[in-house]
Amino acid sequence: MSQDIRDQIAARFVEALNAGTIPWRKPWSGGTTGRPHNVTTRKPYRGTNALYLGLVQMVKDYPTGQWATFKGVQSLGGRVLKGEKATGIMFWKFLKTTDKTTGREKTIPLVKHFNVFNIAQTEGCKVPTVPAREVSPIAAAEAIVANMPKRPTMRVVESTSAHYTPSTDTVTLPLMSQFVNAASYYATAFHELAHSTGHASRLDRSLDGSFGSDPYSREELIAEMTSAFLSAECNILDDVEDNSKAYVQHWAARLGKEPRLILDAASAAQKAADYILNVKFGEEAAADDE
Repeated sequence: MSQDIRDQIAARFVEALNAGTIPWRKPWSGGTTGRPHNVTTRKPYRGTNALYLGLVQMVKDYPTGQWATFKGVQSLGGRVLKGEKATGIMFWKFLKTTDKTTGREKTIPLVKHFNVFNIAQTEGCKVPTVPAREVSPIAAAEAIVANMPKRPTMRVVESTSAHYTPSTDTVTLPLMSQFVNAASYYATAFHELAHSTGHASRLDRSLDGSFGSDPYSREELIAEMTSAFLSAECNILDDVEDNSKAYVQHWAARLGKEPRLILDAASAAQKAADYILNVKFGEEAAADDE
């Protein structure tokens, strides 16, 4: 994907935000058929690919988040409808090799480009049936908080603010009873835990920005996007949509000046969400039916 295309994608995200739409909302709610995933492998897309496919799904009004490569469509016994155009995505792979000069191991990043089609752009595909998840949203949210590896100290006290303190590696939250509902409590917890992933002992992300500065704005965007990802993971995003939308809107003007910021933040937010969930992914689903 060229830089020009990246800029176009970012501009569409900004346009959606300015119109009052959260680009990641629709694909990350509604279970396995809504979240962008490769239908032949059932693996979800991540980071920028997940956000971009979700935006395309929203703009095109596709009823499903199921995608496949041309070869994947054929493997399902279907065909792409005449006149339909593919959506381009990227897959990064990191190869380890030995430097011939120093003898030290080094990592070389390689990028592959894939074209995928939404199942709504095809016909005749025999799509595997995916059973609906039976999960208690709040119990799932509590499990995410409780199972975060190397979790910071959590203080839940009667308070007028929620915040993360890097110097003591502490997350402070108001009592759950102070929130309008439990979902809002967990969304706030996810936001603050996202900040804590920037600590040097975890993902080592800069947390030094002063209020209103560019680094501060970027970090707040990362934290809120991480909260959205995790809220969707445990099916509570619909309950906190209005607050999340209002918060993201606050950064729309900043995003308009540097639209690529949202793509960079999406990648950082995916890493933060993966860290909190204690999951590690190998190759992207797009490469599995190459």
